[in-house]
This record gives sequence, structure tokens and C-alpha cells, in this order.
Amino acid sequence: MRKLSILTCLVLLASPLVLTPANAATPRLGGACSKIGSIGDTPKARYICTQSGKKNVWKLWTPPLPNNNSTKNGNKGSGDAGGSQSTQGNPQVFKTAQGGKSIIEAPIPIALPIPQSTDPNELTFANVINHVSDIPQAAWKKVQAVLASNPEVKIPSQIWVGPTTKLDITGGVSKVQEVLDRSAKFWNGFSQSKYISVYFYNYADEPLAEKQLLDVTKNRKYNPDLEGLLGAMKAGCSKTDCTWGGSSQVPGTDDGQMMSGQSGTNTHRLTLDGAGITGDYIHLIEGAQWIGNKNCTAGKNCDENSLMHVFSPCWITSGPEFYFGLALTDTTYESYRSDRWNLAFDMGPTHATDYSQPSLRNYLFTESPATCYKDTSRGSSFMLGPNVGALVTEILTAISGPQSIMAVEALGGRGQDFPTAFKNVYGISWSDASTILSKVLAAEYESFPPPPK
Repeated sequence: MRKLSILTCLVLLASPLVLTPANAATPRLGGACSKIGSIGDTPKARYICTQSGKKNVWKLWTPPLPNNNSTKNGNKGSGDAGGSQSTQGNPQVFKTAQGGKSIIEAPIPIALPIPQSTDPNELTFANVINHVSDIPQAAWKKVQAVLASNPEVKIPSQIWVGPTTKLDITGGVSKVQEVLDRSAKFWNGFSQSKYISVYFYNYADEPLAEKQLLDVTKNRKYNPDLEGLLGAMKAGCSKTDCTWGGSSQVPGTDDGQMMSGQSGTNTHRLTLDGAGITGDYIHLIEGAQWIGNKNCTAGKNCDENSLMHVFSPCWITSGPEFYFGLALTDTTYESYRSDRWNLAFDMGPTHATDYSQPSLRNYLFTESPATCYKDTSRGSSFMLGPNVGALVTEILTAISGPQSIMAVEALGGRGQDFPTAFKNVYGISWSDASTILSKVLAAEYESFPPPPK
């Protein structure tokens, strides 16, 4: 999976859809900005683009307060205290913001907080350190159970393949559609893109992919500011192949976009089976939890992905991509267990942790979205997402099921900060959970080969 993983990691490293601020100029209080909801950082402050009268201006960003609004069944959330907050089967809840705009509360298809099992054979935060070897299979089984039980959902999509492009997936366009449908089915119940445009291209077809993207942008009336995206598509291609990929919500819309450069020579089984597409779909789901967010009601150019990155530590952005890319593609536990072995040190050596329990706990608990996305160099905290983040996702899946991780994002879309959302999903504080998770991770890393130097 290593060629696949390097390819999909480039989604996070290069994609202007994910990481690039709305304005190249340094933001300043009251200064003009373009996209409502986009984030700008300076050494001393973080700003968010908001509407003031008829203008879009930078205002100081403040962390969202806990969402203590009553839920459908009358219970109230209790911030980091983790009170009962049943949201099972909860549809999108519309509220009215100032100016008459609608706020959509991201739906969550499971009851919160997720109860810890009293069955001694089930994994919990209390006993997981004594059952480290049981984690992979427990998590894989829970993924397969959700995939089997969720009802199907069809999301309209357009799949464009360049005229000379050979897909790095066996089965062509029909297989791509199958992978998209499987991903949509798995995340059914959460907010998802209402329409998806997918572009596959090699070096020769890259200019045609740009034209197709521009045509779709015009026809669907997207924001035409595509300079960064088109530049990334060019930069991700060489005369032998294209390796860049990106996926996210189209800012200010309910639509999603996926770009995927193709080599036409990839022979890895997971790539051929569509693991990269499965992983890229995660970013569409993550961004979709901010559709209709209160900061997106002032204008149609709101950037849901920027809002998501204000909330999400780096490990929870890229970890699920790599974990579910495996768990939803491998059809047997034996193949999953074999492929999982490569998760541990996927992105090579790191200076962010030595993989001991104290350093892993420090990494998890102190990683901040305000800083972790700024350094994407090899060995940085950001680069631990595909390995440490993937293993954390597996542990949380084994304990509370695969939908739990997206429920955290959905509460972020509703306005809660990360520690509050985590507590309201798992019923345990992020401080306590990160300590337990670091102990489990340290025990797991003892079973892997020594980390690369």
C-alpha cells in the first residue's frame, strides 16, 4: 500500500482545496477577504472571514462555545461534562440565524454519548490496554457490520476520464462508481455531498481535465477562483505520470470534487481495488459536516473545508483516510491484517515523537489545528496522521464503532470545540482518552519493527 499511501498523502500536502487560505495577503483586522468562513493566521492572531454589511472582512476568530441546545428528545448536551445527548436517527435540524439565513445542524445517526459495553468480551476505554492484540479484528468487524447494515444511498456523480488516461483501478468507471456508492452507503446518516464531480487524468490529459473542471464550475455556478487548484494539478504531473490528488467540498455549495492524477502503471492490489478513492471520499464527508454551519450563512462563498480545519487536529483529518481506505477495501480480515502492518511507519521517520508513551500522549493531547497544518514537512506532526492517526482511528473504532469518529466532526460542524465534541461522543474527556490511547499505541508500536531513521 506504500505507493497508494504516498499518493493519497499528497491529497493533504498539496491540495489547495484543503490547506490554502482564501487570500495570499496576510490578514488584518477589518481588512478585505473573499471567502466567507475561510481562515487566516498571523504570528499573533487567527482571523475568520465574515460578512459586515455588503463587504467581507477579517474578524478575530474565537473558539466555538459548547453547543448546549436542546436536542430532539429534550435532553441537553453538557459540554465537556458529557451529558446525555441522544441523536439517533436525528435528521438535519434547521435553525434561523440573524438575517433569516438557515443553519443546518449536521445529522448524527447514532445515540450520544456512545455507551461503554458491560460485556467483558467487548473493548472499552477501561479494558483496552489489556486487549491490545484484539483491536484490529474488533475494529474490522465493526466496520463490516456497519457496511452490511446501512441502507444504500445514491449520490449523483459525474466521472470524467481523460481520453488517453488508463485508470489505476481495475474495472474502469463502473468500479469507480461502485467504490463511491460503497462509501456513501457506509457514511449514510451523516451529511454528505449532494453531487460529486470526479476527474481522472494522466500527463497528456491534464490540460483537458482543467478545461473540464472549468466547464463544470461554470455550469454549476461554482466560485470561479481556481488558480490554486489548477496550479496544483499541473505541479502534480510529470512526463511519466500524475501523482497529485485532492478532494473536498466545493466552497459555498453542497457539492464535492475529487481530482486524481493517474500513472496507468500502478500494480498494487489496494490501488487496483480502489482504496485511494475510498480514502479520498473521507475528506468529502469531513467537509460536509460543515454544510449549513452558522459561519456559512452569511454568503455562498463560505469555505466549509477551512472551517473544518479550524476544528480538527491533523491526526483526525488524515488518520481516518488511511484507516478506512484499508478497512473498507480489504474484503477479508486476513488481507486487512496483512495490509495494516504498513500503517505503523507509513510516512517514514519523524521528529515529532519517539513512539514512547509520554511522547505519543504529548503528540495527541497538544496537537493544535492552529499550528499542525502549517508544517507539512517530512517528519512533522502533520505527517503522523497517516500512521499514528490511522491507528488511533482503529482503536476508537474497536471501542465505539466506526461512526463515532465522524460524529465528533459533526458536533464540530454544530459549533462545539474538539475536546467538548470528543467528550460528548465517547463519554470520556480528551485528556483521559489521550492518556489511554497513548498507552495502547506504545504497546502496539512494540510489536512493529523499529521506526525508520
